[in-house]
Amino acid sequence: MPFNRRHKAILFVTLVASGCALLLGAELKEALGSTMLGVAFAWAIGSDTAARLYGSLKGVSGAFYTWIRLPLAMALAGAVLGAVLLFTRANPVLVVAVMCAAGILLAPLTPLPTQKIWLRIPLVLLGIAAYLLATF
Repeated sequence: MPFNRRHKAILFVTLVASGCALLLGAELKEALGSTMLGVAFAWAIGSDTAARLYGSLKGVSGAFYTWIRLPLAMALAGAVLGAVLLFTRANPVLVVAVMCAAGILLAPLTPLPTQKIWLRIPLVLLGIAAYLLATF
């Protein structure tokens, strides 16, 4: 199976995170578990189906979607953070690496749809609430 750039990038980040975890004193089974999760993540995200889905999400227009996009992205980021904190027992290296990757992947989905400040404030507050709720 030939690897595309998405596969290679995610596998590289996975190997770096596993190596850092081993250097910081993690057990071998924890490092192998995170490596297996990273390989599964690379397979899912690197596939053409995921790329088409991600491209279609970026291209979807509509008044409702532009307003719900930021809270959905923040809720997804919070759920990812909560899952990583739970399953790695708050390993700071993996938490930082996964949240950096999530931030890079979710950045195109976070621009605010309006220029009026009074409409931006509730949207940002809703995004923060969705993030915190999904994390807990």
